[in-house]
Order: sequence, then C-alpha cells, then structure tokens
Amino acid sequence: AVVLSSAPGDGARTAALMVLAPEGEEVDGDVEDDLVGTGPEGQPVLSGATPEEGGRLLVDLTRESGFSLTPWRDELEGLRVRAHRAGASLVVLVDRGDEDKLSSSLRDLVVRLHRPDPLAVLAKHLDSRNVPDFSTVHALQGVRAWARTATMGEIEEVARRTSTECREAGYAGTVEDWLGRALEAGEAAPPEDLESVKGRARAILLATSLMEGVPVENLAVGVDLLLSQVSFPEDGTPLLDRPGFQDELRLCGIETRWERRVYLTRAGRARMLRSAFWDAHPRLHASFGQWVDTLVADRSLSPVDRDRIAERWAEQTLRIANHREVLERVEGWSRQRRWTAPQAAVLLTSVLRHDRYGRIGRDFIYSKARNPGLPSEFGQVLVAVCAQELAATHPEQAIVRLHLLAGNRETAVSDAARAELATLSTQSPLYLKILVRV
Repeated sequence: AVVLSSAPGDGARTAALMVLAPEGEEVDGDVEDDLVGTGPEGQPVLSGATPEEGGRLLVDLTRESGFSLTPWRDELEGLRVRAHRAGASLVVLVDRGDEDKLSSSLRDLVVRLHRPDPLAVLAKHLDSRNVPDFSTVHALQGVRAWARTATMGEIEEVARRTSTECREAGYAGTVEDWLGRALEAGEAAPPEDLESVKGRARAILLATSLMEGVPVENLAVGVDLLLSQVSFPEDGTPLLDRPGFQDELRLCGIETRWERRVYLTRAGRARMLRSAFWDAHPRLHASFGQWVDTLVADRSLSPVDRDRIAERWAEQTLRIANHREVLERVEGWSRQRRWTAPQAAVLLTSVLRHDRYGRIGRDFIYSKARNPGLPSEFGQVLVAVCAQELAATHPEQAIVRLHLLAGNRETAVSDAARAELATLSTQSPLYLKILVRV
C-alpha cells in the first residue's frame, strides 16, 4: 500500500496508475477504481468487499473528487488490512496537507508527489505523437509562461491538439505555430467577442459556436429557435426587408464552405465562444439545454451534426459542474424518441471520459442496469456504451454491467447484451473473467 500526497495538477492519478500497472503489465489485471459508491441517503461510502487476490485498488480521496478525508479514517484502515491479507496492491490519493487525518499505519506509507517539469512532460507527449522538433518547446517563451500553471491533464490535452494541428497542416510550419493554434483553441474567449455584438448577432455567434459545421439553412432555423427560447423580443420587420442571413454571418466572422456548411473563420474560436457564453449567462443554462433538446430532435440535421451538438453541450455542462443535467438527458433522450438515442449515448460517453465524473457515470450505468424493467431504447443505449466505451477503459466493470443487462425483460436489450459479452469473450484477457462472471 502507498498513499500519494499531492497538489491539484501534479498528475497524481497518472502516477497511481503507473504504480499499479507498470508498462508491460497492463493486461495482467485491471485497476479497480470504483471502490467509492453511493449510500442509501446519497452520501459517498467506501466498499467493504474483500479485495481479490492480487487485485489493484485505487481510491481517490482528493478534494477535487468532492471528498472530505476525516470520516474515512477507519474505513481506509479496514481496506488497507483487507488488501494486505488478499495480497492486493492499494494506492490512496490525498491532498497535500491531509496526511495528518490518516491513521498512523497509513501515515507511515505517505509519499509526497512533486510536480514534474511541465515542459518535459509536454515534450514527452509531443514525442509520443510524432510531432517534429518537440525538443524545442523549452525555448518558447509563451509556452513556458503557460506551462508554469498548467495541470498535467491540460498539458496532455494541448499536446493532443498540437498533434491534430500538425497533421491538418500537412506538417507545414513549426512546432511553435502548431502549439500556438492549440493553445488558442483552449483559451477563454476575449471579452470583446461578447461586448462588441448585441442582440441577434450575439445569438448567431452562440448558435454557430454550438452548431458549427451544419448547413446554413439549419443554422438559420437554430438561431430563430434560440431567440425564441431565451424570450428575445420579436422583430416586427418583414422577412424580406431584413438583412440577408449571409451578410449577417460575414459580419460575425462566419463563412459558408463546402456543402453550404458554416464555420467560424478563426480556428478554435467556436470552443472559446461556447465557454464565454456559458460563463457570461448562468441564468440561461436551462434555456440553452431546452434549445439543445429541440436541435437534437430535429431530423433535418444529420446524425453526425446532432452528435456534435450533443457533445459540445455536454462539454460545457460538465465544465460548469452540472453532471446531473447531463445524466438526466441521457435517460430522457433515450426514452423520448428512437432517433435521439444515439445522442444519449454521446452524452453518457462524455461523462465516462471526464476526469472528474467518470466514476459517477459508471455508477449511473450500474444502478440502471440492475433494473430488469428498463425500457428497450434506454437499455440498448447502456449496452452500446458499455461495449464501445467502458469495455476499452474498465473491461471488468463493462462485463458486470453487460451481465446485468443480459437479464433485462426486454428481448432487444438482453439479446444485445449477450451478443456483446460473446464478442468480448473473443479477447483472451477477458475470456476467463467472463467465464468467472457467468
């Protein structure tokens, strides 16, 4: 057992996973990191189950995960004893300064994790993605200033965007150019983007930031729906006397490209605008959600366009720490219409991939899968997400949830779950685990 003490952004979770599953040993056993569940009154509780022999256990009790360490003192000591008896490995993550709240036996196991050199981490990520001249990042003044306060997760995300920029540019340019565009794509929108536009132009910018890539006709409808949703005063000017929509788009820095699809002229501006609008108008978050409900149900938009809209809305809603609204829509969109079920799966996948809410998403699937009376469309969404997303990151948990869904009373759900379990059984590391489970 080891307790890793760290500050936010130090990369403690990555370090824990490397301790539990060193390179080359990842397939020997999955890291079990869902030991924290929900009690009968909604409070977090630590699992009292006996660990498997040779198991790999990870418990994250940092304040970023929403936990207070003091009530967990005795439960953690009990888990340490059970892990020791089972010959399991245990890593506990705590915040720097919380070490004194642990039992004496765990205090002796504390290792203080220090923040690695952020530029070295960035260079390593760029190298792993085959970005040329990655070693020169230490000399880039703007990058050095940004890296001083960036978290390890933010550094990895910027490296991923840099790799994308590099490939899309056909490797033309320098690492400074690609990094600059990657950083721009992740920055908050400058205040003038909102202050310099008013009324309908502001609605056009917000709609485009969420709907970028859709045909211009769909954007025009989306703008009108948004104005109606936020109760914008009705414009009495006859339609033919109003400015042309293409003229309005040009004034907002939006262009129409191939297949009449609309894009903001500056790369990365759409994401910046979304963040700025969500931050500037917290009282409109519910209205934004209802607007997205209408867009996702609009069958004149292609499934791919509806997927992008759902993913972008989920990104902002999770960023403002409102995961409950995302999970409510997962169920609502699944039950509402057959053609919105794929977008429900997009929302649930976004939750599972989120550093902070992934565990909550897995708990959500588990609690729903235990109900044998789930409606067919909702159950099939859970099966698809377990098979396509959860199986890649937490295969043992995917097996448990698919096995529960295989007992659903709806034939379409149970048959789909059994088929996915059979598919997973063709992967040698999972074959025995599925046999043990069933």
